[in-house]
Amino acid sequence: MWQYEQQETEEYIENNENVFKEIMRDYIAYKKKNKLFDYDDLLYITANGLAQNEEARKFISSKYEHILVDEFQDTNPLQYQLLESFYHNCHLFCVGDDAQSIYAFRGADFKSMHNFTNIVPDSAKLYLNTNYRSTQEILDISNWLLEQSPIEYGKHLKAYRGQGLKPVMEYVYDEYSEANSVTDKILLYFMNKNIDYSGHMVLSRTLSGLRQVEGACVRKKIPYKLYGGSSLMKSRHIRDVVSVMRIIANYKDGLAWNRYLQLWNKIGPATAAVLTESMINADNLGQALDILKAKNIDKKIWEVLESAFPYSSSPSEMINQILLLMDLRFSEIYKEEWINWRKQDFIVLEEIASSTTSITEFITEYILDPALESSFIDADKPKECVILSTIHSAKGLEADVCHLLNVTPYSYPSKRAIKEGEESIEEERRCLYVALTRAKNELILYSRYFTNVGSGMADSTGKSHYFLNELPDEVYSINGMLSEKDKENTVYKGSKISVDIDLF
Repeated sequence: MWQYEQQETEEYIENNENVFKEIMRDYIAYKKKNKLFDYDDLLYITANGLAQNEEARKFISSKYEHILVDEFQDTNPLQYQLLESFYHNCHLFCVGDDAQSIYAFRGADFKSMHNFTNIVPDSAKLYLNTNYRSTQEILDISNWLLEQSPIEYGKHLKAYRGQGLKPVMEYVYDEYSEANSVTDKILLYFMNKNIDYSGHMVLSRTLSGLRQVEGACVRKKIPYKLYGGSSLMKSRHIRDVVSVMRIIANYKDGLAWNRYLQLWNKIGPATAAVLTESMINADNLGQALDILKAKNIDKKIWEVLESAFPYSSSPSEMINQILLLMDLRFSEIYKEEWINWRKQDFIVLEEIASSTTSITEFITEYILDPALESSFIDADKPKECVILSTIHSAKGLEADVCHLLNVTPYSYPSKRAIKEGEESIEEERRCLYVALTRAKNELILYSRYFTNVGSGMADSTGKSHYFLNELPDEVYSINGMLSEKDKENTVYKGSKISVDIDLF
């Protein structure tokens, strides 16, 4: 969900610029008053102090003969400014990969690494082209992707391990069939190929893109660990709705009462604690609700519970009923997040709940079972879980089998990147490159069918941008061929799928 949240955050800041300026002024004043420095202050004061004081610069830099900088492609301008003070008196050894520079949203400057020899006097660039992780077929598609860029990366990876399997492009109809295909393969490999769960990594551009796979893992009892955000069952909004279900299943559940009551206006921790004590001491749920009705509180509090209770034998319908009655309240609590992404998670939750026949079964199977929580994984037993990760959280990770979700025109690059221009488009190319190179033995890319599509994913100049439009047939194989009817309605030539997007 990183990309979507980034966009929302930037727009929110732009629309509330004066508020944030005031907050920053207050923050700076607070630091000065209390003589405090944050991390950026330490960098800024040091970098500027060295830049302005030649004597100090020479003295400190003389203490070091060699300075090693790792992950250099992720440095921001302030960090780079600090290094400038050591150019002339030290040997800098900077290690990184400009093709993996994907953190511009954190301030990382791609040009610092890419143009290093043009910036740093008397410097040289050494290419490490031998790859020890992936087979050559996986590197072939990764190399091809970089070669299509207008930027000259100047490297061509060769596999130390030699040949292997071609990457597979699998065509699926939607996110549901995609999630089922991924998880079915994971189970099949586990049973027939002796590939442990940890041998699989599922990657997505966004956290929301992982939700259907996460839901399928929950339903099929596949243990997983999530990188890049909170797992579905641990998300605040999910636990909010589940608290209602837990109360109906067991009205003596004090934790559920406490959480649910504090969702409502004018009920804080102290009031919730008093009310909870009364609820769990009642003789039954009906009596507990009668106690609530006698209080001077929002009547919706007991109406939600009364309306949801008849659906005790249908957890998915109960979830739907709770959402109908609490939609307005959740939109007040979560504001833009509610419509933009939180509400969508309940589609997955309802699908999970539909496999159970009572709320007790649902809670026991999917809420209380610790084996379904991503946090249950023992760090000393990595074989026990599949890795689900956003691409931005996957750097440094690898897996025998890598499943890359939704490799479709509107994702690579995104509509937003096309609007922003070449720099953003190229960062998205590098993002895809990072994802491809996580795979050790097998790489499976999932692409969703497009029906009734137009002339291409183009910008205002008519230039098409989908990264895989010209992917050579020899570097991949296809799984999930289209029917004749699909072919009539789909622009389809191997991986060459195009789609119209209204950009402006």
